[in-house]
Amino acid sequence: MGGLPTRMVSDDADGNAIDGEAVRGVLQRYPIRLGILFGSQVTGKTHADSDVDVAVEFDEELSPEHRRRARLDVMADLTRELGTNDVDVTDLDGVRPEIGVAALQGGVLLVGNSRRADQLQKRFSDRTTEYTRDDRLDRFDDLLTEMEDTVGA
Repeated sequence: MGGLPTRMVSDDADGNAIDGEAVRGVLQRYPIRLGILFGSQVTGKTHADSDVDVAVEFDEELSPEHRRRARLDVMADLTRELGTNDVDVTDLDGVRPEIGVAALQGGVLLVGNSRRADQLQKRFSDRTTEYTRDDRLDRFDDLLTEMEDTVGA
């Protein structure tokens, strides 16, 4: 897990720098134990459709509903702060293991400590399995049910 560059993480497809300190500042406003910038913005392999990928681990005392709300709020704040709608915030609590491994292995730690990141990486590595099509459909159905419950509330 790399350290945070002082200003720029990488140039996006338009040649604009992603401000790592700005991302960190937004994440620090929320009950987040771990915040990681990952994906093409870190690898430097951006293209016209590249987004800003951020993985977060919320404080464990947050309920699932508060987690969902906080994730949406973080996404909205990052969108405003970075001036782009291409922001994706992934909650590490419910992410597929292979996504968690990718974020933790190749990401830039913005919030939290490397010991916690290493613990999560090991947990994800231990759980990495080949998901079947039915597993993915079941997870998608669960997500739709959660969204309906949230919107209907």
